Amino acid sequence: MRKYLVTAAITAIAAVLLAAPALAGKGGKPGSSAASTATVSATSTSVGGKVYVSGCGYQVAPATIAVTQPDGTTVSYGVGVWSTGCLDTAYFVASQAGTYRIAVSQSNNSGPAASTSVTVS
Repeated sequence: MRKYLVTAAITAIAAVLLAAPALAGKGGKPGSSAASTATVSATSTSVGGKVYVSGCGYQVAPATIAVTQPDGTTVSYGVGVWSTGCLDTAYFVASQAGTYRIAVSQSNNSGPAASTSVTVS
């Protein structure tokens, strides 16, 4: 009986060790040219509309979205990253007409992982 329990324990440990890499999410690597790609989708191109921010290729760690508004002020939001390396749902409400610059960064990167812009009229 004891031999059976030892064999079962070794088998269970081996199964966990082999499955762990397959279950881990893949993310971007700092400094990699193929790291993060952020995209912006505007549901409304007028003031008062929601601007959705999405992207993949991130490490599984919290991200920060910095939105520079047309008047030059910057507002930052925290957003989660799924195990797939994609940003959780995030949006902001456009309060001014003009071009918004959006930069996504993670604390484990030295600068913005990705950036883009969207124009609101």
